Amino acid sequence: MRADEKPLSAPRPTKDAMASKNHAQGAGIFEMMVDKPSGKAQGVYVRSSTKNLFLDADVINTFLQWRFKPNTQSPVPIVVAFTGDNDTAFIQ
Repeated sequence: MRADEKPLSAPRPTKDAMASKNHAQGAGIFEMMVDKPSGKAQGVYVRSSTKNLFLDADVINTFLQWRFKPNTQSPVPIVVAFTGDNDTAFIQ
């Protein structure tokens, strides 16, 4: 993520109960579309799946809550990784 894409509000994705119970892990690349006037996330696309449907859904649902400065350019690519032992994602 470039410095000019830094979000104002960015909750980190967490595993849902099923993914956590199964110690799900994986990494993926997601692309967020941002509404230029408001800075709100409008949509999230999976460019490279985590290979786990639950983790992908957790990331998408969380990223839809993100907010950026108005006039942030879309799309914003984000790399996400979940490990088996941690319920919160690592974001690059």
